[in-house]
Amino acid sequence: MTNLSLPPVCLGTYTLAAAWGSDLDSSKAALRRGVTEGLVFFDTAHAYGRAESVLGELFSRELVADRDSLVLCSKGGLELRHREGSATPFAPNSRPAFLRASLTKSLSRLGIEHLDYYLVHWYDPDVPLPEVAGAMQSFVDEGLTRYVGVSNYTVEQMTTFRQTTQLDAIQVPYSLFSRGVEDEVLPFARRNGIMVMGYAALAQGFLSGTFGPEPAFAENDFRRSAPDFSGERYAMRVQAAGKLATIAERHGVGLADLAVAWAASGAAPVVPLVGVQAPAHIDALQTAMRLKLTADDLIEMRAIAQSAPEMDFAGLVS
Repeated sequence: MTNLSLPPVCLGTYTLAAAWGSDLDSSKAALRRGVTEGLVFFDTAHAYGRAESVLGELFSRELVADRDSLVLCSKGGLELRHREGSATPFAPNSRPAFLRASLTKSLSRLGIEHLDYYLVHWYDPDVPLPEVAGAMQSFVDEGLTRYVGVSNYTVEQMTTFRQTTQLDAIQVPYSLFSRGVEDEVLPFARRNGIMVMGYAALAQGFLSGTFGPEPAFAENDFRRSAPDFSGERYAMRVQAAGKLATIAERHGVGLADLAVAWAASGAAPVVPLVGVQAPAHIDALQTAMRLKLTADDLIEMRAIAQSAPEMDFAGLVS
């Protein structure tokens, strides 16, 4: 467990990447509003391209005045590589040289000398884990990052990683439509004092309350070609989201507020990682953190969520 003081929510920056198709100015305004409200924990990645540069430029004044005013997490180990049939152009590459190059590029884009957290973005079966973990430890030793972690690893993979170096933080998909990590990963993190960031807390939009009965994504939005966002899987999740929205209405909040509150209410402490695209989304996050769900709410929400298929994040990269 790290000794950093963290806000209850981490703001993701994938919405700043061109692949998301969002309004860049509106997303920047949202992040700026978040900092004024004390939400100073940001997640980004080398693979997000311009997102790191935008984030660094947006808060350059704050970072120069006081580097510790923001908590910055980035990830490395995904490279652009064409793969037939993939929804994204990325493939895992955890070779130490590539992890170092990714980290160096991230620091340059952000305009800083060290990260607070540096994570391996995705498991790479072609590189032995002791080699990966050894490289990550060297980054800590050199002062390039305070803490290290992994994203999208199994318990077995994390156990092997920890035999070589520390494991301070992990990222996992965690939402009402991504509950598989509850069986083994979250208990493992709790037992070993590992900080957990739950990404895609809004299920990449399904729990935002904005999806209609038919998919309607922009040409440059990666979801337009991802299997999770079409056909029966799309329809079943939208239907379940509509039922969840009735519970949100009982509490006088939006569906997104309800979803984030659920992600933060589990037995294992999870910091929800949420992308924001408008300043109003920050107000919604504040509402979500104040929302107290009852035991009956949680039972009802889980039953509804179980009627829809879980998200398939592995299909994006593996």
